[in-house]
Amino acid sequence: MFALCRAVYEVSGDPAMGLKLGTEERIERDALQRVARYKQLTSPEEIQIAERGNECTVQFLWLLSDEAKPAPLIDCCFAWIVTIGRRGTGRTAHPKARGIPASGI
Repeated sequence: MFALCRAVYEVSGDPAMGLKLGTEERIERDALQRVARYKQLTSPEEIQIAERGNECTVQFLWLLSDEAKPAPLIDCCFAWIVTIGRRGTGRTAHPKARGIPASGI
C-alpha cells in the first residue's frame, strides 16, 4: 500500500494528491464504525474511533508496517475520513486538527 501511494504521488507530482483522493465524490453514506469494520476485514489497517460529546477522534494504525507513513497517504486518510463524516451525518464536519502520533495517523 505504501509503495503504491508513493508511486502515485511520484507520477502525479501533485503535493495535494492525497487530499484530492480523499475527497473524491462517492455516493455511499457509511458510518465511521462500518468503515472501520470494513477496513479491519480487508486490509492490514485498523481505524480506532473515540467519541466524546460532539467530537470524534479517528486514528489509523498500519498493523504490518514499521516504516514512516507517506505524507500523501496521511493526507488521503484525513480527507477521506472527514468526507465520510460529512456525508454520514449530512452536515458539515469541522476538523480541528490532523495529528500524527508515532503509532499511526
